[in-house]
Amino acid sequence: YNCHNEEGIEVDGSPDDDSFNNKFCHWEFVTGRAGSLLRTYQIDTDLVPAGNPDAALEAWFYDNKTPDRVEEGVAIYPNNFHQCSTKLTSQKAAWGTHGMKLKINIDHVPNTDPNRIDPIDDETFPEGCSR
Repeated sequence: YNCHNEEGIEVDGSPDDDSFNNKFCHWEFVTGRAGSLLRTYQIDTDLVPAGNPDAALEAWFYDNKTPDRVEEGVAIYPNNFHQCSTKLTSQKAAWGTHGMKLKINIDHVPNTDPNRIDPIDDETFPEGCSR
């Protein structure tokens, strides 16, 4: 659920991307048998046009239990989505993967990929993943 997907989208491992409205929302809610997660965002920035996060950010959701292929330990899905965390963990399914992402390139914004906590040798890091 979010403010643009108030009916919710079932997390079942089957892609339903065309029903998801990716307009940025300041909250997301996921619920199921295992529990619930409410995520809210408060963004104060001067990095995007007029300080408006809606101009630079969009919501994303991906639900697919079966990748097209696995290359160099990274699950790659039909829309060319690379689940780079599979390089660090063995989970290949993208069950209800969601969050926000930049929809524009901002040259002076550093990489904040949580997978990069420990340095990764660029020669062994798969193409398509954040460097």
